[in-house]
Amino acid sequence: MDVGLDMVLVSSDDKEVGAIDQLILDQATITVTALVVRRGTLIPNAVEVPMGALAVGNDGNVRLSYTADQFEALPPFDPTKYMSPLVSTPAGTLGVPSTGSGPLPGSRPEDVARVTPEPQGLGYVLVRAGSSVHSRDGKEVGAVHHLSYDPNSGRLRRFKVREGLFLAKEVELPVELIGRVDNDALQLVVDADQVHDAEIR
Repeated sequence: MDVGLDMVLVSSDDKEVGAIDQLILDQATITVTALVVRRGTLIPNAVEVPMGALAVGNDGNVRLSYTADQFEALPPFDPTKYMSPLVSTPAGTLGVPSTGSGPLPGSRPEDVARVTPEPQGLGYVLVRAGSSVHSRDGKEVGAVHHLSYDPNSGRLRRFKVREGLFLAKEVELPVELIGRVDNDALQLVVDADQVHDAEIR
């Protein structure tokens, strides 16, 4: 069974505790290491749950190894662990300390902090529904609509991109097309005009 964005999680004592809001990926291997789970409706907040806290039961369903009370006791999610502080550049724009990877092609200076913040030396990044998807030639081809992974290995399995705002079209692509992940952005290994040729039909 796949685990994906917006999936509702059930505790070990059979209570719905929240929905997956973001995936935390290892930037080097592009595998999932933890989840950001959204809880509450009136005053929503989020907690970070390690991937090892999920287990596939004999019935094939995924559940948390925590009870509902244990889940509620988890500390709030701290997104600043995955962001570097902004720095001034000679041109006067804002950016992030360089690690050699640089911003995604086609990104504007005002987007650099949003698209390419590096985690504080940890090598992990956050991806959510709505994260931008860029082609190899620097064009924004859409936004992440769905991303799911194997809970046993953390490997991504399914990857859907939504193109356009009005009359939006959903395109399913093989995860092998993801060449690089940054906070809130994915870069593909193909050019924009090759994306539809790679679509899973």
